[in-house]
Amino acid sequence: MNNSISNQDIFLSNRKELKITNVKKINTLNNLLFDVETGLGRLKIEGKDLDMISLDNDKEILLLKGKIDKIEYLDKSKNKETSFMAKLFK
Repeated sequence: MNNSISNQDIFLSNRKELKITNVKKINTLNNLLFDVETGLGRLKIEGKDLDMISLDNDKEILLLKGKIDKIEYLDKSKNKETSFMAKLFK
């Protein structure tokens, strides 16, 4: 496994549009939940009327629209969920 730190950007506009970089794989997608693998771990996005605008596999960029209620990293090491905001202010 590569120990270098990956970069990732998450841009949320008005809780309606979400852009995520360094996306490796989409595990689950429906109008209530997106579960994606990123360079920094598994990321869960919850909301209503979620829809994928685009996925650029070459640039590893995912664009979503809908009402975004929750963005959360799933912490593998502790096998528990850690919120995006908790990681941001840690």
